[in-house]
Amino acid sequence: MGTIIHWNGGGWKSSDSLDELFHLLETEPLRPSLAPYVAQSPRFEYFTKFFGNFATVSHGFCVETDDMDLVARFVEALKRNPRG
Repeated sequence: MGTIIHWNGGGWKSSDSLDELFHLLETEPLRPSLAPYVAQSPRFEYFTKFFGNFATVSHGFCVETDDMDLVARFVEALKRNPRG
């Protein structure tokens, strides 16, 4: 299993914790123009890629993982995201 965090943060920060990202996914709407926010990884077989930014907070993210628990956590967080 592996997880690659390509970027996760806003402003000058480039690597906030994934806990901070999940907090933002619960409280801040995602930018609709970047939907669907999830795709099959183009580089790594069996990896899922999660990516996006927020509509009201500058915090871009791109995470690729084959950790099924983390995939499930992202999927649930995306379903619950308060989209505007």
